[in-house]
Amino acid sequence: MKFGGWITMITGMILFLTFIGFPTSFSLILNAIGLTDFTTGISLQLSTVYVTILAAITAIAVGGVIIGFFSKGYDTSQVIAPVIVILTGIYVPSFVLIINKVAGQEQVWLTAMVTILFATLGVGFVMSAMDYFGNR
Repeated sequence: MKFGGWITMITGMILFLTFIGFPTSFSLILNAIGLTDFTTGISLQLSTVYVTILAAITAIAVGGVIIGFFSKGYDTSQVIAPVIVILTGIYVPSFVLIINKVAGQEQVWLTAMVTILFATLGVGFVMSAMDYFGNR
Protein backbone atom coordinates (compact mmCIF):
# COMPACT_ATOMS: atom_id res chain seq x y z
CA MET A 1 0.00 0.00 0.00
CA LYS A 2 1.23 3.48 -0.77
CA PHE A 3 2.17 5.97 1.91
CA GLY A 4 -0.88 8.17 1.38
CA GLY A 5 -3.12 5.17 1.92
CA TRP A 6 -1.51 4.46 5.29
CA ILE A 7 -1.90 8.09 6.38
CA THR A 8 -5.56 8.12 5.36
CA MET A 9 -6.34 4.79 7.02
CA ILE A 10 -4.66 5.52 10.34
CA THR A 11 -6.00 9.08 10.55
CA GLY A 12 -9.51 7.90 9.77
CA MET A 13 -9.32 5.15 12.39
CA ILE A 14 -8.03 7.48 15.09
CA LEU A 15 -10.65 10.14 14.27
CA PHE A 16 -13.38 7.48 14.42
CA LEU A 17 -12.16 6.31 17.81
CA THR A 18 -11.97 9.94 18.97
CA PHE A 19 -15.56 10.59 17.91
CA ILE A 20 -16.86 7.54 19.79
CA GLY A 21 -15.16 8.63 22.99
CA PHE A 22 -11.66 7.14 23.16
CA PRO A 23 -8.99 9.56 24.40
CA THR A 24 -6.49 10.29 21.63
CA SER A 25 -4.02 13.03 20.81
CA PHE A 26 -6.44 14.18 18.11
CA SER A 27 -8.87 15.19 20.89
CA LEU A 28 -6.61 18.08 21.85
CA ILE A 29 -6.25 19.23 18.25
CA LEU A 30 -9.98 19.00 17.56
CA ASN A 31 -10.79 20.90 20.77
CA ALA A 32 -8.29 23.61 19.81
CA ILE A 33 -9.99 24.20 16.45
CA GLY A 34 -13.44 24.24 17.98
CA LEU A 35 -14.78 20.70 17.47
CA THR A 36 -16.09 19.81 20.91
CA ASP A 37 -18.50 17.57 22.79
CA PHE A 38 -18.47 14.38 20.74
CA THR A 39 -20.91 12.58 23.05
CA THR A 40 -23.96 14.70 22.14
CA GLY A 41 -22.91 15.54 18.59
CA ILE A 42 -20.24 17.60 16.94
CA SER A 43 -20.56 21.34 17.35
CA LEU A 44 -18.16 23.45 15.32
CA GLN A 45 -17.30 26.69 17.04
CA LEU A 46 -15.32 29.32 15.21
CA SER A 47 -12.19 29.89 17.25
CA THR A 48 -9.05 31.91 16.70
CA VAL A 49 -6.99 28.74 16.41
CA TYR A 50 -9.32 27.47 13.65
CA VAL A 51 -8.98 30.73 11.71
CA THR A 52 -5.20 30.66 12.21
CA ILE A 53 -4.98 27.09 10.91
CA LEU A 54 -7.04 27.95 7.83
CA ALA A 55 -4.87 31.02 7.18
CA ALA A 56 -1.70 28.93 7.55
CA ILE A 57 -2.98 26.25 5.15
CA THR A 58 -3.92 28.93 2.62
CA ALA A 59 -0.50 30.58 2.97
CA ILE A 60 1.27 27.24 2.53
CA ALA A 61 -0.80 26.43 -0.57
CA VAL A 62 -0.10 29.83 -2.12
CA GLY A 63 3.58 29.53 -1.24
CA GLY A 64 3.71 26.07 -2.80
CA VAL A 65 2.18 27.35 -6.02
CA ILE A 66 4.66 30.24 -6.14
CA ILE A 67 7.63 27.98 -5.43
CA GLY A 68 6.42 25.47 -8.02
CA PHE A 69 6.01 28.23 -10.57
CA PHE A 70 9.53 29.61 -10.15
CA SER A 71 11.51 26.43 -9.51
CA LYS A 72 11.31 23.30 -11.57
CA GLY A 73 13.66 21.13 -9.49
CA TYR A 74 11.74 21.23 -6.22
CA ASP A 75 12.12 18.07 -4.11
CA THR A 76 8.80 17.15 -2.50
CA SER A 77 10.45 14.95 0.11
CA GLN A 78 11.56 18.12 1.92
CA VAL A 79 7.89 18.89 2.50
CA ILE A 80 6.81 15.30 3.21
CA ALA A 81 9.48 14.58 5.87
CA PRO A 82 8.19 17.13 8.43
CA VAL A 83 4.64 15.90 7.82
CA ILE A 84 5.75 12.35 8.62
CA VAL A 85 7.41 13.49 11.84
CA ILE A 86 4.32 15.45 12.91
CA LEU A 87 1.95 12.58 12.09
CA THR A 88 4.16 10.09 13.93
CA GLY A 89 4.09 12.42 16.94
CA ILE A 90 0.28 12.35 16.78
CA TYR A 91 -0.17 8.64 15.99
CA VAL A 92 2.10 7.13 18.64
CA PRO A 93 0.50 8.88 21.66
CA SER A 94 -2.94 8.09 20.24
CA PHE A 95 -2.03 4.41 19.94
CA VAL A 96 -0.73 4.37 23.52
CA LEU A 97 -3.81 6.15 24.91
CA ILE A 98 -6.18 3.76 23.15
CA ILE A 99 -4.23 0.66 24.24
CA ASN A 100 -4.18 1.94 27.84
CA LYS A 101 -7.94 2.61 27.73
CA VAL A 102 -8.59 -0.94 26.47
CA ALA A 103 -6.17 -2.38 29.03
CA GLY A 104 -8.24 -0.69 31.73
CA GLN A 105 -11.12 -3.01 30.80
CA GLU A 106 -9.01 -5.89 32.20
CA GLN A 107 -9.71 -8.14 29.22
CA VAL A 108 -6.36 -9.64 28.28
CA TRP A 109 -7.53 -10.98 24.92
CA LEU A 110 -8.99 -7.60 23.91
CA THR A 111 -5.84 -5.76 24.95
CA ALA A 112 -3.73 -8.23 22.97
CA MET A 113 -5.91 -7.81 19.86
CA VAL A 114 -5.81 -4.01 19.99
CA THR A 115 -2.06 -4.00 20.63
CA ILE A 116 -1.45 -6.33 17.68
CA LEU A 117 -3.70 -4.18 15.47
CA PHE A 118 -1.91 -0.93 16.29
CA ALA A 119 1.55 -2.53 16.19
CA THR A 120 0.78 -3.80 12.70
CA LEU A 121 -0.46 -0.39 11.60
CA GLY A 122 2.65 1.25 13.05
CA VAL A 123 5.00 -1.15 11.28
CA GLY A 124 3.13 -0.68 7.99
CA PHE A 125 3.32 3.10 8.36
CA VAL A 126 7.07 3.03 9.03
CA MET A 127 7.74 0.59 6.18
CA SER A 128 5.73 2.67 3.70
CA ALA A 129 7.59 5.82 4.79
CA MET A 130 10.91 4.01 4.29
CA ASP A 131 9.75 2.79 0.89
CA TYR A 132 8.67 6.30 -0.08
CA PHE A 133 12.06 7.80 0.74
CA GLY A 134 14.01 4.75 -0.47
CA ASN A 135 12.69 5.16 -4.00
CA ARG A 136 13.75 8.80 -4.25
